[in-house]
Amino acid sequence: MDFAFVCWNCEADNNVWGKPRGFWTELYELPDEWDCWWCEATNTTPPPPWTPAA
Repeated sequence: MDFAFVCWNCEADNNVWGKPRGFWTELYELPDEWDCWWCEATNTTPPPPWTPAA
């Protein structure tokens, strides 16, 4: 499932893929850091809850 985050540097919307953890589909594992697709700044994943991407 993709989750929506905003870049701290350029405020671009980014979708980060979350891998399901185990049997429970409501628990997801996301990377600790990800790079913005627009400005390539490194962002830190905030603590849950996360907003699913539309």
